[in-house]
Amino acid sequence: MLFILTLRIITKSMIKNKTQSAFFVFFVAFVIRIFLIFQPENKYLGGNDAIGYNNAAVHLVNGENNFGFFREPGYIYFIAGVYSIWESFGGSTKEISNEFLDQQQNPEIVFLRIIQALFGSFSIVLFYFLIQVYLKNHIALFIAIISGLYLPLANMSLYILRETIQFFILMLLNWFLLKYFISKQLKYLLFSGVIWGLSNLILQITWLIFIPYLIVFLLIAHGNLLFTLRDFLICSLLMIIIILPWLCKSYNYYSDFRILKTMGISLTFESANYVNKLRNSRDLGFISGLKTEEQLKKEWYLISDSSRFERSFSGYYKTKADSIDKVLNASSHKSIFFQKASRHFRLSMMQTFFWKNPEQQINPIAFYRHQKRLIFVIIYFLFSYLSILSFILFGRKLILLLPLFIFFSSLFYFIGSETRRMLFIHPFLIMFSTMALVYIYFKVFKKTKDPLILNAIFN
Repeated sequence: MLFILTLRIITKSMIKNKTQSAFFVFFVAFVIRIFLIFQPENKYLGGNDAIGYNNAAVHLVNGENNFGFFREPGYIYFIAGVYSIWESFGGSTKEISNEFLDQQQNPEIVFLRIIQALFGSFSIVLFYFLIQVYLKNHIALFIAIISGLYLPLANMSLYILRETIQFFILMLLNWFLLKYFISKQLKYLLFSGVIWGLSNLILQITWLIFIPYLIVFLLIAHGNLLFTLRDFLICSLLMIIIILPWLCKSYNYYSDFRILKTMGISLTFESANYVNKLRNSRDLGFISGLKTEEQLKKEWYLISDSSRFERSFSGYYKTKADSIDKVLNASSHKSIFFQKASRHFRLSMMQTFFWKNPEQQINPIAFYRHQKRLIFVIIYFLFSYLSILSFILFGRKLILLLPLFIFFSSLFYFIGSETRRMLFIHPFLIMFSTMALVYIYFKVFKKTKDPLILNAIFN
């Protein structure tokens, strides 16, 4: 009852038209992000990854296009573009060696944070546009406002990390594909291919997103299978055209077509598998943490991109990974699976409320001592579980919104080692859980039949 009353109060004055609603969503999302940016204690930039991204972008601005192949180029070029704008207004940019911000010494990073806050806010607006296609506007508006205020997601604007821009790109991809599915206009398909290519240049693993989207293409083919496959091929070819210059640059550096597997990035599947096995052996006590770090530096961090490619394709990393497998017995593998799944679930679902520094690896005992945050964690944790009910009841009606959610949800075991990597799914969890609460309200308290409930939720 209280939830429904809150929903009505918050959205009642803002549902006159969708333009006003979208502006209000942007305003709420942007204000909370600006507030976080100018909090003096919010100095954390994102660790070594942030230092690497920033310094590579500074080199690029200075005309030194030599940031290597360990990182995807998209976000580096984005930062370089922002810094170029900053310099055009008389500012200067410099390398950093510290993962904490000095606002006096690095005003360009404050400027970058503000630009990222804009993109983060527009991402929430795009999410609102996506869901209001299906949901009643007051429900869609409520979900968008809560998503805009969701602190772990808002706080990502403060970091020199790709997730904020990646989230915007993925929302844009979903929006163009939704417009294409509804209108069948070719321009939206072309836009989708371009955006998909840009997404792969920021986060290479998103090339696999074709799997859920292809399933959606086929499910809604309605007998036009050849036309559906043709459209998907067009989209894929455009994606390849966008990433082709980077692939050519990578191939020119290391002439082996197997670089296509990782979109020209030296962080290959083989090296990632070896690093994962090495860390598994550390977690089970077979090797010390210090020894693990020494091995990582020797075998991965401190070698050239060319050596990473060579060791990946020559079988060197596979041999190393296999030798670790021989040490770990079957029971250890089982233990690793559940230990890793539990840890990644905690990081991606519960520990997000360490939003001051979501990269902080807090052990479970210390984690639960934070009583105030624990209250929010429990509330959100229980709230998000309602999404299961909503997914079962309404998933089929929302099929065009599901690929991104399914894609990243299915990857939590593999990429959930850091909290930020799973933030993409949280707005969808908020959406599904809100829908479930509305359904429960009408079903339990109002004794309403299902057809009428659907009319109250969907357009």
